Amino acid sequence: MKRELTVAALALAACQRPQKITEDHPASPASPPLSASADTDTTPSTLTIAPPHATTAEAKVSVVVEGHCPELDVGFFDNATVIHYGHVPATGEPGRLVLAWVKDDGAIDEDPNLAKGLMQKPSAGNGFLPLDLVGVQGTWPDHATLSLYFEGGERVGSISETLAWKAGQWQVVPQSAPEPPSIPWLAGSKLVPASDGIAYPSFQVVPAGAAPTPSFAALHVKRAVDDCDFQQAAILTRPSGELFLAGRFCGIFPTHTDGLEGQGIYARGEAGVARWAPGGPARLEAIPAVTPHKDLVLDDFLEASPSALYLFGTVLGRPYLALHDGESWSAVETPYKGNVRRHERDKDGAIWVFARDGLFRRAPEGAWSREPLDDVSSVAWADGRPVWALAGQTLARRGDDGQWTRTVVPGPAFSTSAKLELQALSVSAHGDVWVRAAYEEKRPEWPRAETRNALLRLGATHAPTRCEVAAGPSFSGWPPPATAACTDPVAILARVSKSAPARYDFPQTRAALRGHVELLGTEFVEIEIDGKRLLAAKVKSVEIGNRLVDIVSHGVAGTRPELVCAQPKVTRTIPFDLATGALTPEHAPPQGSE
Repeated sequence: MKRELTVAALALAACQRPQKITEDHPASPASPPLSASADTDTTPSTLTIAPPHATTAEAKVSVVVEGHCPELDVGFFDNATVIHYGHVPATGEPGRLVLAWVKDDGAIDEDPNLAKGLMQKPSAGNGFLPLDLVGVQGTWPDHATLSLYFEGGERVGSISETLAWKAGQWQVVPQSAPEPPSIPWLAGSKLVPASDGIAYPSFQVVPAGAAPTPSFAALHVKRAVDDCDFQQAAILTRPSGELFLAGRFCGIFPTHTDGLEGQGIYARGEAGVARWAPGGPARLEAIPAVTPHKDLVLDDFLEASPSALYLFGTVLGRPYLALHDGESWSAVETPYKGNVRRHERDKDGAIWVFARDGLFRRAPEGAWSREPLDDVSSVAWADGRPVWALAGQTLARRGDDGQWTRTVVPGPAFSTSAKLELQALSVSAHGDVWVRAAYEEKRPEWPRAETRNALLRLGATHAPTRCEVAAGPSFSGWPPPATAACTDPVAILARVSKSAPARYDFPQTRAALRGHVELLGTEFVEIEIDGKRLLAAKVKSVEIGNRLVDIVSHGVAGTRPELVCAQPKVTRTIPFDLATGALTPEHAPPQGSE
């Protein structure tokens, strides 16, 4: 019995060099407030809004690659850029990790040798876990490494592996025992916090005796609650040896309670800041009070100057900010709402805050200003200042004069109706700016939507490339979708297997089209795109093309044909009678063929 070939709807799916570029791109928006009161903060009267700056565009943002490619992202070696998608699958599961080079103009060079060693299990015993590519580092090829990671969960802990390029393939780098977390300390030593399970702060100095060991014994009181462990939130050290320590302390406050609801015994204790200097006892600092104090969560310190130290936190989703002037703490009114995604200090001593509702700056003298950007989803930083941001559907750049210029991000390359959702910025050490995006493609003839991912680049000039999970080449050139202005509409109906007979007759497709004489004049052909053998139809108009796509979508199970605008390379013509669905005798396959 003849078998219809698997029909894929052909799954889709430079600027001046800044220094010390880092990126912020949360996987999802900041968590919503824990209570309705979280959005009732009033904006301080000192807040000013900078006027919008006229939009200019020195270079366009263009789609480099787009398609049905899970985990699509870009990574940077010191001397090369790679695009990757997929992951190292668990044993017995489908999937693969694909890497390809990116040329200067944005063209993608899929080098099969680049994947050598990736599908081998990174280490014994880890074959049952899928691993994601989370980092590209070093210089190609002699010092290139990849970082693989599995997040884990309640039953399985996280797994991380490092692969290095050696002898023409990726090889596992043996892992040594991880060093305990530490911070630089006096006289070139390290300060190591004690392990979990300690009721009060405790540290050791490595190497032992190289510098004074901070002691918080003066804070020790009788434990008010059993099983209460100190939880460190942030630590800040100064060249003088002074140390600030924020966390949840046990049994210290008169209002001591069981802490955050639902967090169990480990949340017992209350937020506070301790201060220690060599030669003196540790003391609790009087930080600004909030109600209820038990719901205060401290996050981090930021030192703006020798006399300006900020303390960040939240209370039920509302921001908490305090300032230490060298003598005491005072509350700072904030114009932003919700959790702080990132904070920085620039060379002028101003602090920058990327929060749920935008970008904010606090000058050394205390005045707040808000950057004129709405719907900020991702920020790239240089020297403590934001230099790039995704704001709505635009890529914005902040110049040295403090003004923002915006470049509109285009829509998808292979969809006429969808809108890209911008997700994250990536900026290389050489200043190449990339944008990760996604969209849902849903066409009337499809039973369900298809998630597609995209990578865009500032200054790319090469035509967009399509990526797909199907076997064979992972990246290929692809024609754009047909619009009303298209003079050469082509309906791509099916992928043809390389093992299919040269004169395969497509029985299911012919059965679906039988009797549709309204399609008369359509020329059915086999075409080739980047080595892919495809069943297609050259139609007289976009309207007829859409009708053909709809008939095949509903008539051949599992198919997702699409209408594109192209003059393809035709390798075979397949005329058949639309009234009967039969091939003309001279084009019918030999009797008994499959």
